[in-house]
Amino acid sequence: MKASIYDIRFNLGTKTKIIGYDLGGVTENKEMMNELEKVCNFEWRKFNFSVLPETVRKPTVFAWKIVIIAEILNEYPTMIYADAGVRFYYDGFNNYFDRIEDGTISGLQMPSDSGHSIDFATHPDFYKYIPHYWEEMSEKSWKEMHEANFMIIHRNEYTRKLLKWFGYKK
Repeated sequence: MKASIYDIRFNLGTKTKIIGYDLGGVTENKEMMNELEKVCNFEWRKFNFSVLPETVRKPTVFAWKIVIIAEILNEYPTMIYADAGVRFYYDGFNNYFDRIEDGTISGLQMPSDSGHSIDFATHPDFYKYIPHYWEEMSEKSWKEMHEANFMIIHRNEYTRKLLKWFGYKK
């Protein structure tokens, strides 16, 4: 997390607001909190797991991620979501922001490929709840899964429809 904060400050400057979420234990660590409080334009929030159904309240389930995104988009029109381990080596985001604004690309960008297919990472029982179009799948149509550890998200009609089930109101 320290490296990510340093990268953001170095490449994007001190005016860029950083909002960090505690998914467990950081807020109770006084030494770490003292360090975080010294970072300018940084806000620390403790995630409230009680907003999630009991079956998905573990941090390792990652159900919290979509709730955090919806919460931030209720407050800000555009955001970059990054897991704590993501490094920012340069400020190359303006091209994304420009293309989102002019409608050339959607309001949700996940620029990193995972290196495997969607089917590889999806439990077969999942398809009992959400249909899968097997006739569109073939050996040649290996659907690449995008990583969800880094996303650029802009508030628009597309993201509103995508996030409306998770507390997104705007």
